[in-house]
Amino acid sequence: MAKADMNLDINIVDVNEDEINFTVMNNSTSEVRYIGIRVQKEVNGNWIYIRADTDCPCMSKCKKRIIPLEAKTIRKHSWDRKNNQCDDVKKGIYRIVISGSWHDETNFVNELGKSDSFQIDK
Repeated sequence: MAKADMNLDINIVDVNEDEINFTVMNNSTSEVRYIGIRVQKEVNGNWIYIRADTDCPCMSKCKKRIIPLEAKTIRKHSWDRKNNQCDDVKKGIYRIVISGSWHDETNFVNELGKSDSFQIDK
C-alpha cells in the first residue's frame, strides 16, 4: 500500500527527435522509492505499454533498480524514443508511468504517478 502523503509529479521538459526529457518531483514529506519508468501509447482510446523500463536498454532483461527520491526533490530522466524492440516510435500520443515498491520484503508494486499525455509528431 502506498503512503498517504506520497505525491509524485512527472513533467515533460522536452520532446525532440532523439529523446524525451522529463523530471520526477517528490512532493511528499518523506522519501519515495520507485522501480520503473514505463512508457504507454494511446491506441484506439486505450493505453498500451510500449517500453517496460526507460532505464534499461531495449531488447534486454534488466533487474529493475530501486531509485530513491528524497522529499521535495527532483530527478531528471530521459527516454530514447525506442520501444521494447528497439524500434523508433511513430507519431502518436504517449505518457510516462512510474511504478514503485514500498515493501522490499514483499516487492509489492503499485503505480505512483503518470505524466500528462504528450504528442510525438515524427
